[in-house]
Amino acid sequence: MRKIFAALLVLIFVSYIDALAQSKKEGLATVMGIIKYDSQYNTTTLFANVSLIAGKDTLRKVVTNDKFVFEDIVPGKIKIAVSNVAFEPQENTYEVVSGSNMIYITLKEKKTELK
Repeated sequence: MRKIFAALLVLIFVSYIDALAQSKKEGLATVMGIIKYDSQYNTTTLFANVSLIAGKDTLRKVVTNDKFVFEDIVPGKIKIAVSNVAFEPQENTYEVVSGSNMIYITLKEKKTELK
């Protein structure tokens, strides 16, 4: 009888923890993005660095060829910075809402001159 009671107590505790964890995610945002260059051809970049910035702090960073995802973001204004050696760096501010948010970023090629 004690084993059944202990097992039932553990099951209730695990269910409570799971419900608590899911309730914390409600109201959060997911930011998905696609990075492209040369909008005429709609081609994607190689090895772009993507940073999620709040204030002066970089919260998260990924290296991607074309797509990125940041999950569990507090809704509001965020900055996304994108850099790649062949393209001009970009930093843009976005307003994200709870749920899914899609961002499209087009990079401009760096103009370099040989001397």
